[in-house]
Amino acid sequence: MQISSTQHAFLTSTADIVLLGGAAGGGKSHAILLDPLRHCQGPHANQLFRGAMFRKTYPQLTQAGGLLDSSRQLYSPLGAVFNQTRSEWTFPCGAKISLSTLQYERDIEEYLGAQFDWVAIDEAAAFTQKNVLFLWGRCRSKSGVRPTLRMTCNPDHDSFLYRLVHWWLDPETGYPDASKSGVIRHFVTQDEELLWTDEPVFDEFGAKVSTSFTFIPSKLTDNTHLMKSDPQYRQRLMSLPTQERERFLEGCWFASSKTDSEWERECFMDVTIPTEDYPDP
Repeated sequence: MQISSTQHAFLTSTADIVLLGGAAGGGKSHAILLDPLRHCQGPHANQLFRGAMFRKTYPQLTQAGGLLDSSRQLYSPLGAVFNQTRSEWTFPCGAKISLSTLQYERDIEEYLGAQFDWVAIDEAAAFTQKNVLFLWGRCRSKSGVRPTLRMTCNPDHDSFLYRLVHWWLDPETGYPDASKSGVIRHFVTQDEELLWTDEPVFDEFGAKVSTSFTFIPSKLTDNTHLMKSDPQYRQRLMSLPTQERERFLEGCWFASSKTDSEWERECFMDVTIPTEDYPDP
């Protein structure tokens, strides 16, 4: 199976949390479907492995071309069986991956006792920072697999994700800075704010208390398979309104997802993330 260089960077990153984001058609969802397979089949299969993939709503999971469709194409040939009632894949070794939702804040209570080795959030811009950090807090391994969180997104200036990725962006254009792609940084949470450092943070007992994070941008041109199978897809993205075209084709984070906004794009470049609130170390 061929993968792009962007997908390879995503699959091999050692960060606790990895966000794969950018333009539409970059192969993001396929990458998160591939990521847990290292624990579900082959010589490293782990019968105790428990993973969960999240979308905001169940229709988003089951829509044509969604995670359920795509996972069937990838997991069924490996002998995995899908339980419709539990919305869960079970692999021959016993490893399990659920397809889950977290639509409302109150839905958090359904996962209070959950333990996952691996969590993936597809289209993470639809979630809140509170929900994402909550799901990260559910990562507690019984299998010996190091817990990780993997996310995908399209650029969304109005999402909390912008606060996560702004260091990885060109401050003048809002496009990803290619020289920073995959660079790992670390954060600790204080009063719901993320405090960033270039190195991990340890407590007085030598235990790591920071979380490592990286952002890997993707674009349609990374997905050569889609470019060949649907060569007109780029042209359809080109026909979008300017703001949406810059987001979904060019991967620009300064373009707002609120197309009916009264504010011009230039207004957001300087005021959204004040440097005194999010200083670089």
